[in-house]
Amino acid sequence: MIVFAKELVKNKFWLLEDEGENIGTLSWNDDYYMLSDGNSSPQFLRNKRDVSKTIGKRISWKALTITETVPNEIYGYDTRFTPYNAMYDVQRKLPLYTKSANSRSYFCAGYYIVEFEKGWVRRDFPKLLTLMRNNYRGPYKTKIEQKLHLEAANAKR
Repeated sequence: MIVFAKELVKNKFWLLEDEGENIGTLSWNDDYYMLSDGNSSPQFLRNKRDVSKTIGKRISWKALTITETVPNEIYGYDTRFTPYNAMYDVQRKLPLYTKSANSRSYFCAGYYIVEFEKGWVRRDFPKLLTLMRNNYRGPYKTKIEQKLHLEAANAKR
């Protein structure tokens, strides 16, 4: 039988699993391993071999896999989805994209404020149609910038 040590913090902290059940944690502090099972007091061990002997089973060490998420953006403006058919509407000064390669529905990258009957509201990545039907301001590159403009627009109202 094998115990799996799933790395949670690179080279520092592992979750120990035996047949899909959590049996404890293991941490490394540059001098020793601390094995904790939650039932008894922690055990301090010098190396991985001592950990394996204490558990009584072989350990499979699973390395932490870090995946970098590439932010979705076009022309420096964030998008909610992976952008397809990116284009820049020069007349309206809007960065546009679709959600899929075959879509005909365009969305605007960035953060906006849009005026409706009850006042100005925030809209993140709105449909182009929404902006065409209403007064709007933007695009803004950050939510903070959007919030400042929203407060100013509603204060004037």
